[in-house]
Amino acid sequence: MRLLLPTALALLLLLPLGSTRAHAHPWQQGSVRVSAGLGFGVIDGERTTIVGLGGGYNVVDGLELGLDVDAWFGGPYRITRLTPGAEYVLWFVPVIHPYIGTFYRRWFITDQDNLSSVGLRGGAYLGANGPILIALGIVHESFLGGCRLGCSDWYPEARFVIRF
Repeated sequence: MRLLLPTALALLLLLPLGSTRAHAHPWQQGSVRVSAGLGFGVIDGERTTIVGLGGGYNVVDGLELGLDVDAWFGGPYRITRLTPGAEYVLWFVPVIHPYIGTFYRRWFITDQDNLSSVGLRGGAYLGANGPILIALGIVHESFLGGCRLGCSDWYPEARFVIRF
């Protein structure tokens, strides 16, 4: 397990080198997204480590259908989240590329009832039209029953994305 994350990240960095198809922009029909994440959170006052992987495919210029999964370790619960979603990027806007998206998320929680949520996200990709991009935005997520307090939330997001 200790070598899994560094190995996965090294492979992700090599993937764009294997793509022979030239893209006019990162969100061109047929382009692929690969993402990896590492973060930290707090559940019931205990620190957790969050590890995630994801991917997506542009079905038309600017419209990606994707699937992401992340796992939370070290807190009072083990959580795995499965998140299918769709995102549209205004790829034709120069320099800063606005995006809007939606998702459904299923929360699998040890020793607790599983939860479902839906959300919207919006923001912008920053930088040139290269394969490595930074996205900054905001997310609104609402739980579909089963929650006790705080059934919806707004939070910021920052993503580093590799597209090829």
